[in-house]
Amino acid sequence: MISRQSASNKLNPIDGVDLIYEIVDLTAMDQIYTQFLETFSLTKLDVPMIFVGLALFFFLYKLLESSVFRPLLEHLEQREHATTGAVETAALLRQKAGALQERYDQSIFQARVEANTKRVEIVTRSKFEATEIVSKAEAEVARVLKEGRESIDRQMAQCRQKAEEDSHALAELLSHKVDSELSVH
Repeated sequence: MISRQSASNKLNPIDGVDLIYEIVDLTAMDQIYTQFLETFSLTKLDVPMIFVGLALFFFLYKLLESSVFRPLLEHLEQREHATTGAVETAALLRQKAGALQERYDQSIFQARVEANTKRVEIVTRSKFEATEIVSKAEAEVARVLKEGRESIDRQMAQCRQKAEEDSHALAELLSHKVDSELSVH
């Protein structure tokens, strides 16, 4: 090893590395490295293989990125846009359907109100007409009754008069008969 004095006297790059080696005890580093490998059950060849594996992974990633990942991501984005568009269209159609349902419900309500109004008008008119018909019928019945009574009164008057005339005629006849029988006897 190079002493510190010689390192401070010469400052070339190789001496700087030697200085680092001198400052850091290589045996301690080697022990830490060995302990690290034992902790993860690795051998000394596994460490370079990890870096080779990382390099291969990075290389494959870059290779697959342009041929697989990018087209896949573009396809997924297109699908998402289509789905988003379909969802927005469905939401818009739901709004339109809601508006149509509301108009339909309003129309049905309005038709029911008009039907009820017409029904009430028809019932009222029918009641009025029925009242008029009943009134006319009652007036007709009263007129027929009055005519019937007058007719009966006239017939009774005629019958009384006839009965009176008949009774006078009979009384005269009887009186003549009684007179004639009294005079004959």
